[in-house]
Amino acid sequence: MRDGRDYWRRFACVVCIGVATIAAVAVTVVLVLAYGRAAQPPSFDVSDASLTHFTLSTSADGPTNISYNLTLTVTVRNPNWAMGATFRSLEVDYLFDGQRFGRVAVVAAPGSVVLRAGDTAVFPVATGAGGERVMNLMNGNGSVVAYRNQSMAGAFDVLVGFCGQVTFKPHAMWCRLEVSCPLKLKLPARDADDGAAAVDDKNATACKVLSPQSGC
Repeated sequence: MRDGRDYWRRFACVVCIGVATIAAVAVTVVLVLAYGRAAQPPSFDVSDASLTHFTLSTSADGPTNISYNLTLTVTVRNPNWAMGATFRSLEVDYLFDGQRFGRVAVVAAPGSVVLRAGDTAVFPVATGAGGERVMNLMNGNGSVVAYRNQSMAGAFDVLVGFCGQVTFKPHAMWCRLEVSCPLKLKLPARDADDGAAAVDDKNATACKVLSPQSGC
């Protein structure tokens, strides 16, 4: 009887050791998959883009100026299932004909926006609200030609670009983030009685995340 009890004790010990080993291996695999590889960059969508004013002016001796009113909604999602994303900075640039004519800070204070794994954040962005905002274009005649052509076509090609820095816990490295969102925006139709009404692009435009920084 005693030999039988010893046998079952040894058997139970072997089973416990085997289960503990399998559990340790499984935990190690999960940790490696979660934290041992480069994080996926956040995804960006732009929706509700509204261009209510977009005027280009030139002068013989001065620069080419552009005045505008532009609003949009930015949706940022952290696709990682185990790592949170913390933004040190995030800015949105507006470009026409390859020239930047506006910049807005989406994340102004380092660490003020933290996205937990799988979380989504929505940022309304308004530029020039309550009046026109005038910026200089450096491309001169080339921008004038592009503006006239697109104005005749009834829509303007505006590139919305994002740049900033983000880190993924538990990694300590800050990664540079660059995102490109090409939009085609129309000005509101003018009516003699009703004036101007905004034309919104309600459909979300998926943005392209450019090549991530090495090691991120």
